[in-house]
Amino acid sequence: MEIFGKKEAGIIYINRPGVYVIIQNELHQIAFVRTVKGLFLPGGGKEQEESDEECLLRECREELGWEIQIGKKIAETGEYFSSPHQGQYYFIQGVYYLGEKLTKKWDPIEDDHLLEWRSPKLALPQIYPQGQKWVIQQNF
Repeated sequence: MEIFGKKEAGIIYINRPGVYVIIQNELHQIAFVRTVKGLFLPGGGKEQEESDEECLLRECREELGWEIQIGKKIAETGEYFSSPHQGQYYFIQGVYYLGEKLTKKWDPIEDDHLLEWRSPKLALPQIYPQGQKWVIQQNF
């Protein structure tokens, strides 16, 4: 597991497991979700007792309205992260899979999440989490 950020002494971190998928189109662009914070890979935090597959299927349905097929696992990362406005500290554990869009089946639930197809190279400066940026750099 590749680790990003620095664990500060005396800080209690909330463990936050998440699962993300990398989906490419025929132009070799990657599907990203844009929010006010930047670009992210589709996916997100796992809910209690949720498997990686269940999380990805739910997150892609909520964020994009997509039904997807999940492929092989390609990476795991950890990232120390603080949220100053919330006064919280997190250790985000990311698991990354390759995937394929099967169809757009639903309307997205999260209307502040917008789909953007980007080439890996052009997307890198705008990807927010360092772990996601590293996975893209290592694999594309």
